[in-house]
Amino acid sequence: MRLFLLDQSFQGQKTYTINGKDSHYIVDVLRLPIGQTITARDYKAGLWSLKLISIGKGSCTVQTSPLAQPCETTDSLPEYQDLKPLILYQCITRPKKLEQIVRQASEIGVRKIILVESRFCCREKIRMERLEAQRKEAIQQSGSIIPTEIAGPVKLSDIEDNSEGKALFFHQTSLPEQRRLGEVLADLESPTSILIGPEGGLDEYECSALIHKHFEPVLLDTNILRAETAAVYALSVVQTAIQNRN
Repeated sequence: MRLFLLDQSFQGQKTYTINGKDSHYIVDVLRLPIGQTITARDYKAGLWSLKLISIGKGSCTVQTSPLAQPCETTDSLPEYQDLKPLILYQCITRPKKLEQIVRQASEIGVRKIILVESRFCCREKIRMERLEAQRKEAIQQSGSIIPTEIAGPVKLSDIEDNSEGKALFFHQTSLPEQRRLGEVLADLESPTSILIGPEGGLDEYECSALIHKHFEPVLLDTNILRAETAAVYALSVVQTAIQNRN
């Protein structure tokens, strides 16, 4: 357990009772002993120390105190906390793939995941509760203190202009004024937005619309990647480039 996410009922209470699945996770899965302390984060991204003081039927009670940084009893890595802002615009894929993308993007430390409706995106109903569950599990297991947010869906045509930031969309066919990934990474700035298409890709009109909104096309000159692979690949290389640059 690297970081525990408190639900919205927590408002800074000094003694707090955790119920249901969260209690089961702490008591039965982690087998946290009474007296053990773990690090938690509230919905406003505040850090807290939780000390387990009692275990009941289907619940457990903790004492809480605010923290400036994760305590030593957690596995989180304080030296890697200062991640630069990353936003992922993800065109909607099939449900299982979308869950995988949300989980992996949350582990990487993306600030915001915006779901996008595009021409060739999957039309199945989005199960937000499943995505939220993946987000929560990923943050807890990875130790990320970035409060990853899931937003949308929004239509690709309604995406806001990104003229004030650095915005990229990855493509595997040639487009006018398109640069290769290595060239883009050399002068990459933060914050950065990344758009990844669906399984069916982006059509020429969507590419033109994105360019008009100041998204730069980036040639992904690798093997043909699945949407879920492209998302992780792009986020990883961009994050590494930004961190090294700064």
